[in-house]
Amino acid sequence: MPRNRDSRELTIRQRLIVWYMSLLLVALSGFSGILYALLKNSLYSSADAALRSAAVNVARLNLQGSPGLWPLTSQRDLMERMLGMRGVDKYVQVIDITGLRAPEWLERKKDDFPLSQLALRNAVQGKLTYESFRFLGPEPVRVITMPVIAGGRFTGNLVQVGASLESVEQSLAKLAFTLMLALPGVLLLASVGGWFLANQALKPVDRITRTARQIGAENLSERLEEPGTDDEIGRLAQTFNEMLQRLDESFDQIRAFTADASHELKTPLAILKGEIELALRRPRTVEEYQETMVSSLEEIDRLTRITGDLLLLAKSDAGSIPMEFAEVNLSALVEEAAMHVQPLAEAKHLTFEVLPGLADVQIQGDVFRLKQLVLNLVENAIHYTPEGGRVVVRATRANAFYAALQVSDTGIGIAEEDREKIFERFYRTDKARNRREGGTGLGLSIVQWIAESHGGKIEVESASGRGSTFTVYLPRRQGEKRQVPLGSLPDPRMLHPEQMH
Repeated sequence: MPRNRDSRELTIRQRLIVWYMSLLLVALSGFSGILYALLKNSLYSSADAALRSAAVNVARLNLQGSPGLWPLTSQRDLMERMLGMRGVDKYVQVIDITGLRAPEWLERKKDDFPLSQLALRNAVQGKLTYESFRFLGPEPVRVITMPVIAGGRFTGNLVQVGASLESVEQSLAKLAFTLMLALPGVLLLASVGGWFLANQALKPVDRITRTARQIGAENLSERLEEPGTDDEIGRLAQTFNEMLQRLDESFDQIRAFTADASHELKTPLAILKGEIELALRRPRTVEEYQETMVSSLEEIDRLTRITGDLLLLAKSDAGSIPMEFAEVNLSALVEEAAMHVQPLAEAKHLTFEVLPGLADVQIQGDVFRLKQLVLNLVENAIHYTPEGGRVVVRATRANAFYAALQVSDTGIGIAEEDREKIFERFYRTDKARNRREGGTGLGLSIVQWIAESHGGKIEVESASGRGSTFTVYLPRRQGEKRQVPLGSLPDPRMLHPEQMH
């Protein structure tokens, strides 16, 4: 059932557009700010260069004996030539710091032109000062204050030349206005482009979503259409198809397991029902009733084993079976388990041996589960070995980090096509024979689970009609399985008991 999405929650497409627009807004704002700052710096630098050129010429005239003010017309012509400006307010004056003179404006009289303390200090040190003032109206005035130097010494006179920055401010204002108008338009176009790009990029995701919604347990064999590209969408579709493949295989295994489990449970129940119905058809002797009850008890035992094994595997799948690790003498454990299965071997006239390995093979493991592992392997070997055959068990050290438990038999063997399937639940190469022998078809599945729960693995070597050898590798210390990869362990044939066949 689809989750109710909050109406305030943005879709991936919307989030992509918002992120794209946000990044673009930041980038355009930064670009506009840098452009404005560069133009302002360029215009002010040009104005300062013109003012400095004019001030140098005024200082030269001052040194030639023309201090004070000149006729306004000549001054205006001089400044217009030097500053390259016409139709704007300009001014110039020479000041004797021993007696400051009032400025005389070209076009009009105004208050005294300001001489800042900074400009005065810099002049005494022989430095130029550039300043901006607003004392003639709303437009700013750019002013240079230059000391008059003669013979490497300050003469006490200052030259001040100024020009209106109205044209500069107008240029900057036009640029700012243009940028403010262009920015929303660019963002609008970018949003349309971003929506188109996001829509194109997410179209394959929409197709994947629509197809995935149509796939259920009944049609897991269907697959998504892969674009055939090695990009994110292609890998997503490929990964999704691989997941569907695993789910399909898992569902097939579940269906097969359910059918096998139903059949395994149905068989002893049918036998029970048939024997009880047969016993009730007519009066029986005590011996006949006892025989029926013994047979029924055997089927009940079989049902108990099946349900117990099923429950164990179900709990193992859920990870709800804790392992109680302790120091275990694997050699002693094998000998103890051998005592329990010796009667089974004798009943089939089998030669059953526990070969001497090392006297003391110590590992860390769960004693109960390890004993169950040994018993299942040995019972499996006995069940599949015909009368007069041989079963051999040995525990030894595989290397410095792993111990090895090996069970070999001279039984019917396992065909190559069945070798990878024998650890599947309820899988049997000879179902009728195994059922007669009382097997549940779950023993090897339990063995594999116990081995893997201890950080080990199980391997099998077998050929049809030539017997089988099961080898279980178990880490001697829990945690060392991470230090030594399982691939580095010895080949199972190096551990084969001598003269098995």
